Amino acid sequence: MRRSTIVVATLILLTAVAAFFFWEKTADSVRDEGLLALRRGNFRKAFLQLERHLANERGDDATRSMLADVYRDRQEFTRAVVHYQVLKDVPKFHEPSLRSLAAIGIMTKETTLVESALRGLIRIDPDDYAANLAFAELYFDIGRLQDAIPFAQRCITARPDRAQSYLLFADILGDLNRDQEMVAPLEASIRLDPENMTAHANLAYAHLSAGNTSASMRQAEWCLDRQPDLYSVRLILAKALRDDGDFNLALQHVETVITAEPSNLDAALFEADLLVFIGKGSAVYDKLIGFYEGHADDRQLINHLMRAAAAKGDTQKLHEFRERLSGLIPK
Repeated sequence: MRRSTIVVATLILLTAVAAFFFWEKTADSVRDEGLLALRRGNFRKAFLQLERHLANERGDDATRSMLADVYRDRQEFTRAVVHYQVLKDVPKFHEPSLRSLAAIGIMTKETTLVESALRGLIRIDPDDYAANLAFAELYFDIGRLQDAIPFAQRCITARPDRAQSYLLFADILGDLNRDQEMVAPLEASIRLDPENMTAHANLAYAHLSAGNTSASMRQAEWCLDRQPDLYSVRLILAKALRDDGDFNLALQHVETVITAEPSNLDAALFEADLLVFIGKGSAVYDKLIGFYEGHADDRQLINHLMRAAAAKGDTQKLHEFRERLSGLIPK
């Protein structure tokens, strides 16, 4: 038994005692026996007695609320939900029960439970910051990106001084392939939290997508000055350098990435492009063929291998890759 769990249960018990005068020294009722057992940390007996009490006294909402909270804090979520579902129809306990149901749904990944509870909270107060944030994060996590947008925007409107809300909104836009639109919320996030590495890294990517190579390089270099092993950011820098026409320096950075992450296909494909640009395409086949077995459905890889096979005059491999590519193209 973790001490923190016992402390939480005890605090709940004492609150219930003070508010509702449940405690009697003689403990001569089923309810009081349950409360005494709860205070002593005998949860099995406490739950048995309190459940017996509620079976006979269904209207004892205060005891039900206390028991539900203890179940929740002990992560006995199924039992907690049963009681919160009863309490959410009681005006006094409606809102706190919905919040607990939403929290349990998030912890147990029960999307239907979360949505139902959050809708109830939004009906009470459409500007409820916590509910809007939970909705935005829920829909982002499960891929309902368009649905996530209005909730993320409400969070920004409600608390424009919270950097993480802008970051979440930018992440949603990124997953929608609206990369250029990420710039404004990311810049807002950085104004509020100048040292946020994730925001700077994402802004480097967003600027690259928008064609702002100089701004992308500045953001990437800011990150790498502080954390040189951010290889995803180093690859962004390499691509910005390529777009800026500095192929040799771009190649140096991507080679650093591949040395650290030899299985990084994105980096390997980018390196292949650079090698072709600088007239070293003959090296591409040997650099990429090792990826083929594990990525035989990657059309970009097969395209590179097909061109590399043609460049070296390997007609057998050229035919093999062409057939493979043809089979991957939807009819």
